[in-house]
Amino acid sequence: MYVYSDDEKEKEMTKTLSWVWLTSSLKFSSRAIARVLYKFTPYEAYCADEDTLKAAGIDGDTAEKLLDKDTALACRIVEKCEKENIKIIPSSSPDYPRALERLPDKPFVLYVKGDITCINGRKTAAFVGTRRMTAEGHQNGERIAQELIDSGYVLISGLASGIDTVAAEMSIKKNVPTVAVLGVDIDKYFPAENTRLTDRVAETGAVISEYPPYTGARFFPARNRIIVGLSDIVNVIESPSKSGSMITGRLSLKMKIPTYALCLEGSSFDGCRELVVNGALPIGSTKTEAAKKAPVKKTPSVKKVPSPKKKEPEKETKSIPDDVVGTRRYIWEKLLSGPVGENALVDSSHSIQEVLCALTELELDGYIRALPGGRYALK
Repeated sequence: MYVYSDDEKEKEMTKTLSWVWLTSSLKFSSRAIARVLYKFTPYEAYCADEDTLKAAGIDGDTAEKLLDKDTALACRIVEKCEKENIKIIPSSSPDYPRALERLPDKPFVLYVKGDITCINGRKTAAFVGTRRMTAEGHQNGERIAQELIDSGYVLISGLASGIDTVAAEMSIKKNVPTVAVLGVDIDKYFPAENTRLTDRVAETGAVISEYPPYTGARFFPARNRIIVGLSDIVNVIESPSKSGSMITGRLSLKMKIPTYALCLEGSSFDGCRELVVNGALPIGSTKTEAAKKAPVKKTPSVKKVPSPKKKEPEKETKSIPDDVVGTRRYIWEKLLSGPVGENALVDSSHSIQEVLCALTELELDGYIRALPGGRYALK
């Protein structure tokens, strides 16, 4: 356990420990952290009493968390990171990737194995897709990854099974750095079969996560915003309509980041074709040719949600599944009155990233369905 003298405490807390304490105390909620940092430095937030927080306009729930001054967990995190050579990089650090500043809900602390500055001065390309890649997706993925690397891009992926693994393996084969963004604690390996690959990525590039040790995180959709934020261009190589990689594609389109999708035959590429219809550029083809070749199956017809259900919101509310909480519940309740566009779901409490992540999760779980024009409806 760290022991600080009075003179050293502020310096150490300001540098590292206060950042770890603040982000962990607020459960890594970027919006809550941003509101606090608008008024205080991390160490000032640690020192603030109830009256100070109230005078600064900090809401009750956030203030309650900040009034817990126990730094035991933060100390354990810092100690483990030092022991395992994991860098703790707050947004105030010169090593923090400036590209992430464009995210309205950026991660305020990154935990890094390797060297995240490997992307400095280099072009970056997100490379994502389904975990259940086909032989055709694998073959084309290797070709596209090699072409991007040969063009000077550092590939950014989630290091999931399937297409993401292709990006990491090709980068290592070509002896160039690559970056993997995890949705789990920085000291965990997921999937387990990529344990050795994860270590090799850290040796040549960087493995990063916004989640420190002892968190128990499994937040895969949320990490996709970091993949997008780090990337100059986004490539979706193989994706069904219901795939986590669609979060990445939809978000990059929303952020107006050049987005590319591989449009081949088969349901495994339905999501890619959907992205092209919504503004992505097809890889190796023109937009018109790709759309003609395989139109998105969802677009031609829209079935109306049965009106009786729409007239009984009370009944619908009672049937909300237990796992539909937070932003997911907010969206569910909005959809009770009928189809709603994704932009209409964004407000001061729900960023576009949060909304897109929740929409994709609800769609993957079979609770909602996507309609043309970026609208969604309950099933």
